[in-house]
Amino acid sequence: MSTSLAYLLGISSMRHLPSTVVSVLGLTEPAVATAVAWAFLGQSLSVVQVIGAAVMLGGAALVQRASSAGPDNRCPPTI
Repeated sequence: MSTSLAYLLGISSMRHLPSTVVSVLGLTEPAVATAVAWAFLGQSLSVVQVIGAAVMLGGAALVQRASSAGPDNRCPPTI
């Protein structure tokens, strides 16, 4: 129950963030989860998985960098 509540709160709070921040969070979540599984649970990673994580994190960094130079993309608050 607590996991589902945290998930629902996280997803619903994303509507208050700029779209670029939400996309970066979405891209980094699998890579961070994989790194935590490797570090704390002893999961093994293949070279392809490490390259995939690097590509995802690089893409997230590019999106964040491009958004910081561009106009503000935040949506107006909803009621």
